[in-house]
Amino acid sequence: MLTPNRTLVAKLARASKGGLLSVSDAAKALGTSRPDTAVQLARLTRHGWLQRARRGLYLVVPLEAAPSQRSTAEDPWVLAREVFAPCYIGGWSAAEHWGLTEQLDPSRVLWK
Repeated sequence: MLTPNRTLVAKLARASKGGLLSVSDAAKALGTSRPDTAVQLARLTRHGWLQRARRGLYLVVPLEAAPSQRSTAEDPWVLAREVFAPCYIGGWSAAEHWGLTEQLDPSRVLWK
């Protein structure tokens, strides 16, 4: 039998985008008001089911994660888009991500 928290987290995980969930998206998925949803998300965060990415944005912790293990978004580009919206990612970061450059990133080169 599933615990109420696990059932709630499963519902939230289905509503998430890349493992990320806003209070608005969670409220819509649960059919509750935003203030009630925010309280539920805070409670789930305290119990380790969610991690707070920023105010109003939560990361659903994978069920297979160890309790003390910090979780990261499935796709860091989705996290960046949600945290810094409205934004775009361009230049060196985009070229490196899509494999459009063979140059070494100067910030990652260790000089002796």
